[in-house]
Amino acid sequence: MATTETRQGSAALQGELWGARARDYADLQEPQGRPLFAKGIRLADIHSGTAVLDVGCGAGGFCRLAAEVGATVAGIDAAAPLIE
Repeated sequence: MATTETRQGSAALQGELWGARARDYADLQEPQGRPLFAKGIRLADIHSGTAVLDVGCGAGGFCRLAAEVGATVAGIDAAAPLIE
């Protein structure tokens, strides 16, 4: 049996939860993941000409780093405030 969240998508519940303090998350929490994002980019050999889709991208820290090495990036997230 599907839950209400499954039928309606995660944006209604997760978007509100993660979007509530989006600026704080983007400024304080997400930068802590930068070393792991950079390591993932190296290990996955992401470079110029690579296409990257980040599902659940948050404020876009991984996307930003991938773009810096020349990848074409797209990110989606349930929390519109994080995308903004």
